[in-house]
Amino acid sequence: MGRRRWLWLIVIACVNAWACDQSMDDDVAADDDASDDDATDDDSAGDDDDAADDDSADDVDAGIAHAVMVVHLDPGNPSVDPNSGLINPERPMAYLPTLVDLVELADGGGHKLTLMFTGQWASFVQQPVCPVPDDGDGDDPYEYLGTEYGDCLSLIRAFEAHGHEIAMHHHPFDAPAAWDGFTDLETWQADRDLDGVDETYFADGGGPSGPDPYYLGTTEDLMALVDGIPAGGAGQVISATTEEFPILIRNVVSGGPEPYVDGASPSDLVSQPCTADFDGHWVWQIRMRTYTNAQVHQDVQIDELPAALADHATAPGGPWTVAFVTHAKDVFDEGLPQYAALMDLLAAEGLVFERARDAVDAFPYTATDPDLADPSYACP
Repeated sequence: MGRRRWLWLIVIACVNAWACDQSMDDDVAADDDASDDDATDDDSAGDDDDAADDDSADDVDAGIAHAVMVVHLDPGNPSVDPNSGLINPERPMAYLPTLVDLVELADGGGHKLTLMFTGQWASFVQQPVCPVPDDGDGDDPYEYLGTEYGDCLSLIRAFEAHGHEIAMHHHPFDAPAAWDGFTDLETWQADRDLDGVDETYFADGGGPSGPDPYYLGTTEDLMALVDGIPAGGAGQVISATTEEFPILIRNVVSGGPEPYVDGASPSDLVSQPCTADFDGHWVWQIRMRTYTNAQVHQDVQIDELPAALADHATAPGGPWTVAFVTHAKDVFDEGLPQYAALMDLLAAEGLVFERARDAVDAFPYTATDPDLADPSYACP
């Protein structure tokens, strides 16, 4: 073969290599540029621009890639112990051992839970007299990962150090479940004297009825209680489940009862982070499916989760997150095997539970503050 032909083949190869490299550069730019049509190419279920193309990036990003388990640590009812006048310790006293058992179960499979504390639980675990659960070895301290802990706070902080998230849970005044005693309302009505007629109460304690005996403070007061748990001090708690937020909350896990139907109607089971505005407080929000009783356990394990995994396996616009919520009391009532079964189902798909904050941060666009994010990421 002549030298001229060799030179010509080399030129063609170089041109083709440049064109391929330039195409890849353009594809990356399209995925990263929030202003173009493909701003949600890899991260938003709303984008279908590439549904029919052969872009390998879509194949990589398809599927359910993240899983979250939120544990609500409920306040009990009423918010204040009517005998002592102190914040009600009933729920944490009853279900702290169950929470510890669930954490131990999760640790066995490499799962990280999102532990959402109400003020009642936060107050209880920070008390010096908070009894650690019995680990069965005949002494008082509880042994966790080879270290013994004689008080609840150090044990919870050990959970945090092992990767579990400390988050906040709040039952607002008008929540369907028992009020936790915290609200940003300035005034409200309730029947505290049990005469069948509501009295008017004020946050400052004024008015003819005086202070509400079940009022414990604002959501910032609630945050101060929960902020006392993380070893790093105040400002570490950024995830919550509620509709009324202290200012530092950035990530919210919402939803619950709506079952998964199909890819077009994922309801509360499957989602991606989106921006939500709650009275001017913007947050990144993902959905969660209740995992609380025998019927829901069966529905999720047999129908909903397998269908969701199959429906999203090759669909464009991924990845997606599945999230669940339970309560310490539910775990106690239904037993750990139901939670082990769910963890096993996820493990078969190569998934483990991760902290809510990590599931949100796994999407590059959430690096932007939610109030400054592109409007295309707004929750539907």
